[in-house]
Amino acid sequence: MPISEQEIKHIAELSRIRLTSKDIVCYQKDLAEILAYVDKLKKLETKAKPLNKNRDLKNIFRDDNGEEWVVNYEVKKLLEDAPENIKEFIKVPVIFKKNEL
Repeated sequence: MPISEQEIKHIAELSRIRLTSKDIVCYQKDLAEILAYVDKLKKLETKAKPLNKNRDLKNIFRDDNGEEWVVNYEVKKLLEDAPENIKEFIKVPVIFKKNEL
């Protein structure tokens, strides 16, 4: 499918790129090849066949029922070693100021 020089210039204008006359000829050829390939793809059979694999999958995740988080020994030790903490969170220095976001 041939593409005119005007179409290439229009595409370049929409793309905000400058093309030389040599570039235009090159893009005409490249885009024609791409469109020819797309036409080939359009002719392919694309009806999906049913997949028989993995039909017996089950959800292995737990229900999210809002249980309280239990602070275990490792977390308690980490919190004790931290320079400053608030409840079960480690307090860290501010990285961004409110007006920088």
